[in-house]
Amino acid sequence: MKKTIVSLLVLLSFTFGYAQKANVGKARNIALTEDGDYDQARELIKDALNDPTTKDDARTWYTAGLIGYQQSANLYKKAFVGEQYDQNVKGKALMEAYRYFLIADSIDHLPDAKGKIKPRFGKEIKANLKDMYETSQHLLGYGAYLFDEKKYADALDAFDAFLSIPKMPMMNNEIAPDTTYYQIQYFAGYSALLLERHEKAIRLLNEAKTGTFRPELVYQVLAEEYATVKDTANYITTLEEGFKKFPAEPVFVQLLINHYFQKGDNESAARYLNSAIALEPDVPQYCFLQGFLLEQSGKMEESKAAYEKALEMKADYPDPMIGIGRLYYNRAVALLDEASNVSDTQLYNAEKTKADQTFKESLPYFEKAAELSPDDRETKMTLRSLYYRLQMDDKFNAISQELGLSTEE
Repeated sequence: MKKTIVSLLVLLSFTFGYAQKANVGKARNIALTEDGDYDQARELIKDALNDPTTKDDARTWYTAGLIGYQQSANLYKKAFVGEQYDQNVKGKALMEAYRYFLIADSIDHLPDAKGKIKPRFGKEIKANLKDMYETSQHLLGYGAYLFDEKKYADALDAFDAFLSIPKMPMMNNEIAPDTTYYQIQYFAGYSALLLERHEKAIRLLNEAKTGTFRPELVYQVLAEEYATVKDTANYITTLEEGFKKFPAEPVFVQLLINHYFQKGDNESAARYLNSAIALEPDVPQYCFLQGFLLEQSGKMEESKAAYEKALEMKADYPDPMIGIGRLYYNRAVALLDEASNVSDTQLYNAEKTKADQTFKESLPYFEKAAELSPDDRETKMTLRSLYYRLQMDDKFNAISQELGLSTEE
């Protein structure tokens, strides 16, 4: 009796195993059929992926990958004839294929009973993965679509898949990273940043900074990421590298100057600025920053000269206009403070007249800056204060209305 049961179990095992292998073949045939029933193919392959007789067979996993790959390819064909297709369906099928192909390749490279490695699907898997990488509407397009949809976690998965393919041993260094590769590396890093996966973002951006896609932007975002995680040492190092590589990009020296200025280290701030001016003497932003540092050091005439030089280089540059306006405005406030200490009415009125005249001198600079930067609320608030002080009622009422403020002071 026991022998009969054992024989029956062996027979059942053989029968089920044979059935699963047959299902793998059926799933493959459906996948290779134009507009095949991919859901049916997935149902057929599902049990085979878990059955002991087929789950360790590279053919099973390759067929599972082929289903998604062929579905994506057929949807891609529709685009050529102007037919609509679901980007999500195509992309998910492609990602499914990518994952299954990797499993199939790992199984395919396991040694057989004799210790020999005889891959059967390497050529096909390599060709399919290469197509996923090189055809822009595949992994690249799907990742970009997800990024635009603000589905950053899924976009990062697609970007990761795209970036991994050239590095795979099977590719034999046949795919050289190009500008597109580094662009995706940047957007992968930026996706990780948005997801607050800071360690991954920093790793990807560090890799991207040596590439050909807007490295000056990559350095800037990388520095900001170091600032976010409060890694001051790497923040400064990244800004210094960025400044050396891209001296014409003022953001690096501006951030360095701001960092040292916030620390109260004006000497270091000035040193970086002088280096920048020596390299690029005709950059108006540097003259503006020089004026700002001089202003902070109390050297008002030198500051005004630097601001004016910036305006000579760039007449429509609002920042130095605000700088000059601020110099006059602060001087006028100081004159009022001095006047408040004068007890003689005649002398007080004379000092107040000087202050009002100095306020008037600041007015055209703030007005021009507000014209050039209409969204700068702070500048408009200063203008409103000037109009009120100088009793320019019409302009005061107009700017108050623009700012949504009361005309009553």
